[in-house]
Parts: sequence; C-alpha cells; structure tokens
Amino acid sequence: MPLCYDDYAYAFVWDGEHGGNLDAMEIGERQRVQSFGDIIQSQLSHYLTWGGRIVGHSLAQFFIWTGKFSFDAANTIVLIIFVLTIFKLSKINFRDGKFAVVWIFLNLFFIGAIFGQTVIWMTWLTGTCNYFWLTVVQLIFLLPYVKIFRGEKISLNPLFAILIGLISGWATEAGSLATVFLTAIFILTAHRKKILQNWMLAGFFGVLIGCVLNISAPGNFAQMEFIQSVNPNFKFSAELFKYHISHAFLPIIFINLFALLPAIYFFFKRGNNFLITAFAAAGFLIPCAMLFSPKFELRVTVISMIFILVASTMALSEMKKFDFTSKKFCAVLMTILFFYFASSIYENFLISRETSRQLQIISEHRQENLIVLPKFDLPPILKKIHREDTPPINSFAGIIDNENYCINFMVAQYYGAEKVISR
Repeated sequence: MPLCYDDYAYAFVWDGEHGGNLDAMEIGERQRVQSFGDIIQSQLSHYLTWGGRIVGHSLAQFFIWTGKFSFDAANTIVLIIFVLTIFKLSKINFRDGKFAVVWIFLNLFFIGAIFGQTVIWMTWLTGTCNYFWLTVVQLIFLLPYVKIFRGEKISLNPLFAILIGLISGWATEAGSLATVFLTAIFILTAHRKKILQNWMLAGFFGVLIGCVLNISAPGNFAQMEFIQSVNPNFKFSAELFKYHISHAFLPIIFINLFALLPAIYFFFKRGNNFLITAFAAAGFLIPCAMLFSPKFELRVTVISMIFILVASTMALSEMKKFDFTSKKFCAVLMTILFFYFASSIYENFLISRETSRQLQIISEHRQENLIVLPKFDLPPILKKIHREDTPPINSFAGIIDNENYCINFMVAQYYGAEKVISR
C-alpha cells in the first residue's frame, strides 16, 4: 500500500503554533522530517497542541522519514511477533495451532467491521503504528503477568517493567484503558493468591503513568476546542450516545461475540476460566469506554478484537481438541481466507498501479496552479467484498474534491505541487 491520508501530515514537522498539520485550513509551508531532532520537536508540539499519542506518532514519523520499504519489512516482523505472542499467552502447542492461526486471521482481517479502517489501516503507516503495533506491545507487557498465574517463575527488573509499562500505557486511549484494567485485575488477584511480586507493581505504575500522560495531554483539550469551534455539535450528548450505540458499539459487540465463540463454547463445556474471562472483559471494555467519547471510530475494532482473540485462543488451548476443528471445517475457513486475501492483494495491486499513474500526472503538471486527479476506478465487486468506500481506496492519498482540505495541502507540499484535488 502507498502512503495515504495522515501519513502525509506526519511526514512534516508538526507546527502547532500555526494550526498543526491536520484539520487546519490554509496550511502554510511545512518542514519535512529529516532527523531525530525533527521528530522530537514535532512530537513536543503535537503533545501540547493536538494529542497525547507521541509514542505511536514518533514511530510513524520515523518510518515515513526512512521510507515505506523499511516500514513494510518491520510490519511483517510485527505481524509474526503478534501471532507468536498470542500463542505464548495461550500456551498453545505450535503443532496443534493451525486452527488458531486460521481463526485469528479470519476474525482480524475478514470479520472486521470495515475493510478501510481495519485491514487498510494495518498497512497504512500512521494507523498501524498507533493501533496495531502498540497493541502488540501491550500483549508482550501482559505476558509475564499471565505466566505468573500459570505457576511459572518470572523475575523481571522493575525498571524494565516500568519502561515497557510506560510504552504500553502511552498508546491509544482505548487500548491503554484495557491494559490498565487487566494489570489491575492481575495485581489484585495475585495479592489475594499471595503471588504478588515487585515487578508487577512496577509495571502497573508504568502503564498507569503512561495512560495518564496520554489522556491528560494538553493537545487533547486543544484539539477538542478546535473541532468544537468548527463543529459546535462535536461534544458528548444523549443524542451522540445513541448514535454511538447504533453505528459503532453494536457492530463491534456483534463482531466480538463472533470472535469469542471458542471461549463461549468453552464456558458451556468447562465453566469459568480466570485468564479467558479477564481478556474477554478487556476486549468488551474498549467499546463500552468509547461510548462516552465524542469521537467513536470503528477502527478501534482492531484493538478490541485483539484482546478478544487472546481469550478465544486461550479457550482453544484449554480444550486441546476443539470439537469442530475437523479437516473439512478448517479447509472451508482456509478457502474463504485464501479468496479474501487474493481479492485484497489484487485490490492493493490496482491501488499501487493507479497511484504510480497519478504520481506521473503530478510530475508532469507540477508547475500548474491546480492538478486535478481522477478517482480510482476499482472494480465494483471489490467494493462489495470489502464493504466500504473510503478515501484511501477511492482516491490518491485520500485527497478529496476540496483544495483547502488539510490532506490535500500536505500531499501537494509532499510532491512539490501547488494544489491537488481528486474529482
């Protein structure tokens, strides 16, 4: 996938004194990120004027600076680490883990609420660093706690526990709250069982501090004030609460329940399990918490789904042989995944090819005052399969037919053009 949408905003040093790089009108000249100093300067300004997610955005700016190829390679490694970490959390036998892998991918990529904000988001640099990579870090952070409850002897340096806890807490707000919740539950239970260790408390301190620093960032309040100045209705209300329930909460709950089927089956067959229940509760906590936010986006499905999948994989591990993991059933699921991934790869190929063609148009017409780019002409069948029309799918870099739109400004500056629109 090419760079798109927010990637172009974070390709430049964040200029909070002049409206930042997103949602501001008439964005002036911006300086490209070209050093670690630029990233530090950018994220300090971002923290004070726009939002607290400086860990994820620092990663994003680093990979936008170093190039998409380095990100693609790193993203592949993170995806492998993600699967291995879930297997470690579940203590599942790798030889018997074929169905677990199929189940993880089926839910994460195919069952997700919307293709553009889940699958595309996971190959879209800025979103991946914030929503996927840092959730993987949170799973790694929680792994020693899980091992303690399995009776394993774990000895961690408290300073290391604080550090990884700080990173885990300083992620997306929804994932941070879920991680704080799980860590607190683990500590209380460990204290009751008299297995509490100092590093566990240190880790909780780190994740709590990271979460507080993220949520209390001055930029979060500044962003809210800016958006409300443009849209006075952008504030929490009873009407917005009802809208969240119908347009985001219920779809995510339905998707989570499907992903949780192995755990539900386990509960009916074997009864309650502490670790499975804890991770399932964390997964459902995320959409519940987002109900009280003025901004509830379906892409949090990725974070919520990951915690649910940990619970499901734990259930698969506990049951050893799942009743409907027959070869025929697995073959059906793998066939569905194969054709779905084939359609995704084909769509990615079409988008990349169209992106190259439109980059050529920009190069040839760079001296013109306004460059008009055609919308992507993708086969209708792909839009039906992937269930959503999003700007990154429909147009180059996510630009729209408005030359004053912030992403249009950033894309034009990135390629040295005056103005660009998609029509």
